Amino acid sequence: MASDRADRPDRRRRRTPASDDELTIEQLSERTGLTARNIRAYRTQRLLPPPVVRNGVGFYGAEHVARIERIRQLRAEGFNLTAIGRLLDDGDTAASPELRDLRRVVSGASGAEPPRTVEPDELLRLLGDQLTPALVQRATELGAVRALPDGRLELPTPALLDAAAELTDRGIPLEPVMPVFELVQRECETIADAFLDTFHERVWSHFQEAGHPRARWDEIAETIERLRPMASKAVLAIFQSTIDDAIERRFGDELAQLAERG
Repeated sequence: MASDRADRPDRRRRRTPASDDELTIEQLSERTGLTARNIRAYRTQRLLPPPVVRNGVGFYGAEHVARIERIRQLRAEGFNLTAIGRLLDDGDTAASPELRDLRRVVSGASGAEPPRTVEPDELLRLLGDQLTPALVQRATELGAVRALPDGRLELPTPALLDAAAELTDRGIPLEPVMPVFELVQRECETIADAFLDTFHERVWSHFQEAGHPRARWDEIAETIERLRPMASKAVLAIFQSTIDDAIERRFGDELAQLAERG
C-alpha cells in the first residue's frame, strides 16, 4: 500500500519539517515518544488518521501529535483501546463526567493479568512442535491469541498459555485439550450473559425507566464494577466444589480397589 511505502525510512528523502504539519513517521515518533511500530498499529486500529502523502513521503501533523497525546491520557485514565476508539469517534469531550466514568468502568478489566505480547518464537519455545498452524487457528478463533500488525502475538488471557505450557510439561497433548478450552469458553459466555441479564432486568432497566437520574450514576457504576469480582468468585467457588466431587467420583473407587489389592 502507498501509505505503508511512504512510512518506510528512506534517508535520501528525509528532510527537516518546516512545521508540525511536516513530520515523517520517524520525526513523529521522536516528537511523541511513541514507536513507529505503535504508530502504524494505531493507524491499523483506526485510532490515528493516515498521513498526507506527497512525492511518496508520508507526513503527519499537529492533529496526529494531539491525537497521540489524547490516546495516552485516556489510557492513563484506564480506558482500553476499543473504548478509546469509541470515545474519539464520538467526540469524547462532549460526554458528561458521569458517562465518562461509567464508560471507564465498562471498559476496565477484572483485575486479572493484563494481556501479554510475545514473539512467535516464544510460543514455539513454550509449546514445542505441538504448535501447529491448525492449533494456532483454533486458538485465534477461541480468542486466546490475536495477531498484531507487527507480526507479534497478543495473549488476552496469559494464564491460558501458562496452563497450556504446564499441560505439555506433564505429557498432556494440546490437541485433545483444545475442545475443553472451547467448552469452557462457551460455558463462561453463557454464565456471563446470565449474570448480565439479571443485572439488566433488575437494575439497569429501572435506571433507564427513571430517566438515568444523576443521583444514581455512582451506584450503577459501582455495581457494574463489582459484577466482575462477584461473578468470578461465585463461578470459582462452585467449580472448585464441583471438580472436587468429580475427582472423588472418578478416582475414589479405583483407588479403593488398588488399596484392597495392596
